[in-house]
Amino acid sequence: MSGSNYASTQDEIAGMLGMSRQQFGTYAKRPDAPRKTKSGYNVEQWRKYVKETKKNGLTGDGSLRDEKLLREIDKLDIQIEEMRGELVNRKEEEARFMARWMKARKAVEDWRAHETAKHPEQADIINQLADRLCEMVHD
Repeated sequence: MSGSNYASTQDEIAGMLGMSRQQFGTYAKRPDAPRKTKSGYNVEQWRKYVKETKKNGLTGDGSLRDEKLLREIDKLDIQIEEMRGELVNRKEEEARFMARWMKARKAVEDWRAHETAKHPEQADIINQLADRLCEMVHD
């Protein structure tokens, strides 16, 4: 043992938590699980983590029930982030971008028509410039 507050192996921490190494391994694979440090596995952190996980209705055994609960939690987290304005709806942003793009493109096309009518002898240069502006706006 690395110290009374730390366990150096999965077998050791699993024994201290009253579970098999396989059960511990299932908990340890979860992204929110405490990580092993240079000192080892923090026993107190792991006790709290397992207790909280079980309190939330998760068994820690990788069951379909756990997976379903975790997906529901993830979905709720996303909804909370959306309500807080922390997430952006991709379809809405794409629609906003396209609206801005179409407005910019129309402005360039209006400019092209106006300048070409005003300076027909410069039509080639005006068209090249307008085409380049449209490319730049799109990139």
